[in-house]
Amino acid sequence: MKIMKILVCFVLLSCCVAIVAAQEKVIDKTEFDAVVAEGNKILVRRKGEKYRMTITTSAKIIGRSQNDWSSKAISEFGSADQTHHIYASTFGGKARPTTEAIVIGKWQYTRSGTDPWIRKEYEPDQPQAHVALPTESPYQTIETVADYKYLGKENLGGRPANVYQKIERQTKVDKKNGENAESETKATYWFTEDGTMLKNEHRSGLRSATMTTQNLIILEWALDPSIVITEPDVAPSKP
Repeated sequence: MKIMKILVCFVLLSCCVAIVAAQEKVIDKTEFDAVVAEGNKILVRRKGEKYRMTITTSAKIIGRSQNDWSSKAISEFGSADQTHHIYASTFGGKARPTTEAIVIGKWQYTRSGTDPWIRKEYEPDQPQAHVALPTESPYQTIETVADYKYLGKENLGGRPANVYQKIERQTKVDKKNGENAESETKATYWFTEDGTMLKNEHRSGLRSATMTTQNLIILEWALDPSIVITEPDVAPSKP
């Protein structure tokens, strides 16, 4: 009887593995890029709706915890002229003061940590006349191999989501000392049935003879009709 139970469990487990495998399929770069490009139109799709965007990041060099860095940024969007942003970060395990900004109409309210709120007239960001170029990488890429997959459906925050993934592996060489390194970037995307992006996650790492790095960036979007953004209390100006 005991052997029969083990066999039944084995069969059920095999069926579950078969179902997962059946959902997953290899796709080409063109299909993957088209799905991601459509999902990236999220700001247009969310126009006029109340939603929250959360960005979580971390970067570390294994064995050098004094350089570990992480951050979390939460942005809430109410009506067309109401936003609320909160940003927190840590470096080397030490938390930095949380910064906060609220925009309501023509006014912007800001504070750092528990400092009093400061109010000033809101000035939208202006296009930069000079854009800083990205820092040149110390590595030269020798070879790149990328795989693209549709991973099937998942439940994300109570909503069904189609999941796509790109895994890119690169062989690199340090331009200065000639040291070889291997990197891997795993980008995973979750989309609603209509193609709207719900979440994307980028995990990357680089390994050489002298260093191993790990980086993570997660972006999440969620509709929330309950979002209410109100003016904070501002301390009266001193005479």
